Amino acid sequence: MPELHYTFPKPQMNSVSHFFAWVRWARERINFLGDEVSAVASPSGELYPKFTVKFQEMMLGFVLDDYTPGLITRIINAEWYDFMVKHR
Repeated sequence: MPELHYTFPKPQMNSVSHFFAWVRWARERINFLGDEVSAVASPSGELYPKFTVKFQEMMLGFVLDDYTPGLITRIINAEWYDFMVKHR
């Protein structure tokens, strides 16, 4: 009789781990694309993904500038939107 093997699902990733994973993925993608990437997103560019608070704040600024408060609060909620605006 075959044995039953069960593996527990991985726990959900928290937001900090998700951000770090995204930065690693973005860096790998930029490295893969090489010269096809614009200079601003290259390793010496201003928009090259970094693990810094300054980079996180810059990304947050893009979200707040590019999307309406209504759309952002539908995706997250009003409390988180207020937090984002306060800590921009």
